Amino acid sequence: MPIDAGDIAKRTILSMYEDKQLFMIVLIQAIIISVASYLLVPGIFGTLSSALANFESGSASPGSFIQTIIGWVIYIIGIWIVIFLIEMFFVVATLAKAYYGRSRGIADALRIAAGRYLYALADYILIFLAFGVGYAAIFLLGIFVHVLFILFIPYVILAVYASIMISLTIPFAVVGRKGPIDSLRMSWAAVKGNWLHVFLAFLVVGIVYYIIVGIIEAPVVLQIFAFDFSAAHNMTAVHNVSALNSSSRAALQMNLTGSIINNELHEVQSPFSIVVSLVSNILSAWFTIAAALIYKDMVVPKAKSSSRAGKKQG
Repeated sequence: MPIDAGDIAKRTILSMYEDKQLFMIVLIQAIIISVASYLLVPGIFGTLSSALANFESGSASPGSFIQTIIGWVIYIIGIWIVIFLIEMFFVVATLAKAYYGRSRGIADALRIAAGRYLYALADYILIFLAFGVGYAAIFLLGIFVHVLFILFIPYVILAVYASIMISLTIPFAVVGRKGPIDSLRMSWAAVKGNWLHVFLAFLVVGIVYYIIVGIIEAPVVLQIFAFDFSAAHNMTAVHNVSALNSSSRAALQMNLTGSIINNELHEVQSPFSIVVSLVSNILSAWFTIAAALIYKDMVVPKAKSSSRAGKKQG
């Protein structure tokens, strides 16, 4: 049945204000992710900065430098996976709490998350692989045949369409207690014919989210951009100085690169940036909550109606 996109957006935006227990689940998730990022950022940036410094000074060979960078990339991917797995658990708990509302407490939401976590995770992996393979294929083809980069346009259109069609996959997995493949299939079937309503609901929530996050992130982003622009200008100036030999020019450019990394590290670790990260992580829960409310308003009434019709026929 059709949904009221405006009503869904309104209830989503007010949900954490009206349900304090829902807010607590989201807050715990936001704190864990923000603190983890704050603690891990120095290691991520520090490793890169140290590798650049060693390479610049000549104490590290090109092979050793490349090996350090590869290890750095693997480290980042590993950390991202750990953070994602933790975040995923709280996403499932948030969805369960948003769906059941005040009739279920935090303990119930966490219990449901524990029971349906692997099913929801399997769906996320399937979705990630489906979108990731398509993106990677176009990107790799575009490297060899540049004109094929134009395929990104229809890919983005198809990706937006498909993402809305499968936007109820996790609610089906968590609340509907369906398996990974069934969740995807049933989400597609449920949204079919209601695509525009679901799209508009997510669109309104997304616009409000990005306006708020954009406003609070603007000071940090502008400061980083200003410094990076200045550093890039200096790097160009160094490149154009004919009096420098190639090794001196490379050393100065490496030094400027290190200063950019250190500046971004300082900005990311500032108290204001931590607050921005916390607020952004809290508000990002709106998309999960919206999915739960859409499922509750669009899928559940239809299922109940079909059940009553089946009983009458019986």
